[in-house]
Amino acid sequence: MSGPCRLYAGALSDMALVNRVNIVFKKKIKAHFKPEETALYVLSREGKTGLEINLVFTDNTYIKKINLEYRMKNSATDVISFGSLSGGDILISVDRAKEQAVEYGVSLEEELNRLLIHGVLHVTGYDHIKSSDRVKMEAKEKKYLKKALEKK
Repeated sequence: MSGPCRLYAGALSDMALVNRVNIVFKKKIKAHFKPEETALYVLSREGKTGLEINLVFTDNTYIKKINLEYRMKNSATDVISFGSLSGGDILISVDRAKEQAVEYGVSLEEELNRLLIHGVLHVTGYDHIKSSDRVKMEAKEKKYLKKALEKK
């Protein structure tokens, strides 16, 4: 292939390496928070390319509905993630993030970053069912959270 077609094909293959983050705010956030930047940072540090993540910031009512429908748990939760080979979906309850920020004595920004990083790690294949996996995942969360908070 030569000429413009070759250049176009090259641009398409380069695009396949780019990670994308789509964000929907069903619930407004009043915090200095850069979710796209944080998600892309974690994906790059994990060596992931060509993934698309859909990130939804919502409330307790909606996340409770999703938790019941997909996990058979009739309660609100802080973060739910669904991974696939091409990326995944992450839903974060802003209501729970606010509650947990107070409970843990941290800012809303820190708690939202922690939940986002947790969700991205799930989408990239990490889990915390076994204690050894939990230790690994929590160490990564702490490392990435420290970086995210430094970038303020």
